[in-house]
Amino acid sequence: MNPSWTERFGESLVQRRWVYLIFVLLFSAVSVFTVVKRLNHGLPVDFTPQAIVYDDGPEIRRLHEIEATFGREDNDLLFILDGAGIDTVAGRDYLQAVHRSLEKQERVISVVSLINARVLVNEGFMPELKSIWSEPQSAIQLARQDKLLAGRLISKDGLTTVVRVRLDPKLNKVADLGPVVQGLGNEVRALERPDNLDLHITGVPYVRQ
Repeated sequence: MNPSWTERFGESLVQRRWVYLIFVLLFSAVSVFTVVKRLNHGLPVDFTPQAIVYDDGPEIRRLHEIEATFGREDNDLLFILDGAGIDTVAGRDYLQAVHRSLEKQERVISVVSLINARVLVNEGFMPELKSIWSEPQSAIQLARQDKLLAGRLISKDGLTTVVRVRLDPKLNKVADLGPVVQGLGNEVRALERPDNLDLHITGVPYVRQ
């Protein structure tokens, strides 16, 4: 009676066990290397809720219409500057450098900070909107006294301010969002920052990436 193919394979496996072992080890090593290399460029599958529910259906199109009208806060990246150095020449120069650097970047829709904030002032007979940064040396104190800016762009104690960056609303998936968020963070971290001023990055995009 001729042995079956399974018996023949079993005998071959026993007789050439070291050959098969080396083959399995090499195959495993190549597989691990391939997986690690692929993950360095981001997950091949996006498991976020956005990736699951985002399609081109009527509900999503309606959502985009609402976002176009009222804005979309979940795509706002926040750069927080905190410390006693904020209301110094070096601190104000750094804030301006952060703002100017961010507004030049791709996939950035808008940048809002004290640099482009406006306040309502009474000069003469008619109130008018005035750029708060037209006189940088008094901008921090003026912002603290403004009811709309205090607690929003500047803390009430004047030690913390925020630069809000609105990203392209098309950046729905982590695979698209991650490189943009990391690139913006690297741009700001590369700027020379005063020692008495800390930088924190937060916001939904930063947490999601």
